[in-house]
Amino acid sequence: MGCLKSKEKEEDAPPPMKDPEPPKKVDPRLPFETYRQLFNMKNSWKVITRSLESVAKDNLIRLFRKHPHYQDMHKNLKGKTEEDLAESISFETSASEVFNSLDEAMELIEKVDMAIIQLQNAGQNYTKLDNFDPQYFKDMEDTFIASCRECMGDRFHDATENNFRLFYVFACEQWITGYNAASGKSGATDTNRV
Repeated sequence: MGCLKSKEKEEDAPPPMKDPEPPKKVDPRLPFETYRQLFNMKNSWKVITRSLESVAKDNLIRLFRKHPHYQDMHKNLKGKTEEDLAESISFETSASEVFNSLDEAMELIEKVDMAIIQLQNAGQNYTKLDNFDPQYFKDMEDTFIASCRECMGDRFHDATENNFRLFYVFACEQWITGYNAASGKSGATDTNRV
């Protein structure tokens, strides 16, 4: 039967201690200092994913407002009003290209080699546009942030903006590397620079 006091001692004994898991490391090719930044960014991106098409369209409209000359690079969008663009399949396709690329890269971000390949392949597609200037990607950073802020509302914080900017700059560098490789321009082989 046993003594009541010995049973109490058995119940009070703490469970054996497990060794804590080492903190997850971030691939040094990514621009994040901690895994928490990467984790938080991926969680925040889920909000964007639910409205990906509308956020992509908003982003491209903002880019065309800020830099109207970029609209001329898209043959099927040249000279169209915002109302015309809103109803255009070509506009929807053009707007979605960047955000679909970002969405795919976000899914692959912890498999960095695959994310880099995906982003560079997306950058290569821009060689099909006449007179394309890779500055297009850089100029889109602020409109990307503004569209994400609009979508997320009060869930968009300074840390969210910082993480999204870091991710966007990483993506931008890979797009430009892919574009340069496909168009034969210099600087096309620097795939590990972040």
